[in-house]
Amino acid sequence: MRIPPLAARGFTLIELMIVLAVIGVLSAIAYPVYQRQILRTHRVTAAACLQELAMQMERRYTLAMAYDNPATLPVAACTNALQGRYTFAFGPVSVPPATAGGSATTVNSPTASSYLLQATPQGAQSNDAECGTLGLDQQGARARSGTAADVQSCWR
Repeated sequence: MRIPPLAARGFTLIELMIVLAVIGVLSAIAYPVYQRQILRTHRVTAAACLQELAMQMERRYTLAMAYDNPATLPVAACTNALQGRYTFAFGPVSVPPATAGGSATTVNSPTASSYLLQATPQGAQSNDAECGTLGLDQQGARARSGTAADVQSCWR
């Protein structure tokens, strides 16, 4: 049985090369966009986790009328979910001098009246130069160490 010439027709090498080139260009554009979206998703999750930790610090304050009892980071499930992407810790807090004329000191733990929670990127998340380390204090003030134009863009 003989196959008619039109039915036996396939793809030429040129057509296959054009298709591969188009796929290559599309993937070269799509992959960096995908990577940025992954970084952004983990950043927003870390910001939400900082807010959850801050709520637990406020609960601690309502029970003991101080943030520093005990001086350990509250337990939150979100910190385990971001393990390998962010580390959560207390940031530096200025302690007023004990006597008049003394100098203030800086400690990396909460004081009776203040705290600073920080989410520091690590691993693949350390490529997030836009926002870097996120911070949240007892007054709800948000901070970032990166190059983003405004702090709010790092928290959305």
